Amino acid sequence: MSNTQTVKKGESYINSFPEIYKKHCNRGRYDHEKARNSLMDILVQKGSEYITKNIGKMYAEVTGDEYFKAYDCDYKYLKYDNDSLLDLAAEYLQDRYDIWCEQKGYIDSCVHDDSRLEMPEGVSETGKEHIKLALSKLRKTDKLERKEVDWLIPGYIPKGAISVLCAEGGTGKGGIWTALAAAVSRNEVPDFLGIPFKGDLGLKNPLVMYASSEDSSEHVIVGRLEDNGANRANIIEIPLDEEEFENLTFDSEILEGVIANIRPALVIFDPIQSFIDKTVRMGERNGMRQALTPLMNMGQKYGTAFLLIVHANKGKGNYGRRRVSDSSDIWDIARSVLMLGMTETQGIRYMSHEKCNYGDLSDTVLFTFENGRVINKGRTTKRDRDYQAEVLYEKAAPAKDEAVDFIEDYLKDGQPHPVKELEEAAKGAGISKYAIRKAKEQLKEEGRIKFKSNTDGYCKGTTWTVFLVTDTK
Repeated sequence: MSNTQTVKKGESYINSFPEIYKKHCNRGRYDHEKARNSLMDILVQKGSEYITKNIGKMYAEVTGDEYFKAYDCDYKYLKYDNDSLLDLAAEYLQDRYDIWCEQKGYIDSCVHDDSRLEMPEGVSETGKEHIKLALSKLRKTDKLERKEVDWLIPGYIPKGAISVLCAEGGTGKGGIWTALAAAVSRNEVPDFLGIPFKGDLGLKNPLVMYASSEDSSEHVIVGRLEDNGANRANIIEIPLDEEEFENLTFDSEILEGVIANIRPALVIFDPIQSFIDKTVRMGERNGMRQALTPLMNMGQKYGTAFLLIVHANKGKGNYGRRRVSDSSDIWDIARSVLMLGMTETQGIRYMSHEKCNYGDLSDTVLFTFENGRVINKGRTTKRDRDYQAEVLYEKAAPAKDEAVDFIEDYLKDGQPHPVKELEEAAKGAGISKYAIRKAKEQLKEEGRIKFKSNTDGYCKGTTWTVFLVTDTK
């Protein structure tokens, strides 16, 4: 907007000043200081967005202030030089705005003076307004206040952010999220975490909301909540069978309206896939980021913590962000990620803290279920990756033993055989490449087989043979 347009827009607001004038008249005389304070309070309280979007009105307000200063008489009888008065107002506004920017830590932008702005070539008038607004929002960090992380559940689930609970089927994710919900409803730290923490969670409103498309509230969830000592008066179901909620997604106006009015401490969605718009392709890079942005915004706006239940990737050797099914964006967006799994001890499960953007990872919690209640069985520094490696090793061990027997039988004639022929024969016998490689490594280390090449060292055309060592003394 040009200065001329700004002045015209400002003049359109002049009719608001008789009311301000009347409020500050004392026996027919105008109290300039009170009027000035009143006007400038309005300007400062409105903030930078108001300054940018309503700059014409500010010209009018400051102009009114200046002619109140110049003329001590009834507003409607004023005669004044409009251009001179606006110039005076603009000078005053510049000084006041610079002071305000300094106080707030905003960059000293020149959003009210187009002559001081540099714009990209060909930018539209709307684009210029957006750039001016963006400039007004830049802030110097020496004016920002350092804030500590506000936790819902200390060390595990932060307030106002998205957390993820990821698990394979049958590892107890339903039991864990209901136990977490039960603890929050009592305003207490979950005892199954086994962490030393005195006092309650300090919540003014320990309400929990959940939406589950996997388990029935009446047949499953209510029982789990009772088993874990929930204050059920503080736990609210989002009934997905009701018309208002049957197509509930994270960007739903209904969802934000409910959260804005109830202000729950925690909202749980089980599973995440049920609340993603059908047009979203979860596997595409950044596809989930747009879908989850509304939750991120609501978390910051209302202080609500969100816990998303996600299925784990069962692929061999996966850990970290690769363990989250469908989209790695879910891992990236979450501020905290918890992973469930089974230990090598029968009945003992683990909850591993895999990611935390706000501090150190908490120890892995070992737990079991007793009569539906989650019971702590200790803590460990082992992570999901360690447990997954153990499972992989246990599965690979029998295959490796089978491969060892195959190699010894294949080489029992004591003659050297080409390595490639051995590997092809193993493949034909249904033995994996990984198993045969591990078996060769073991037999070589134990001195039970030896390798020999037809040349010295490694060069083009080299072939390798392997033979069984019959005398290992």
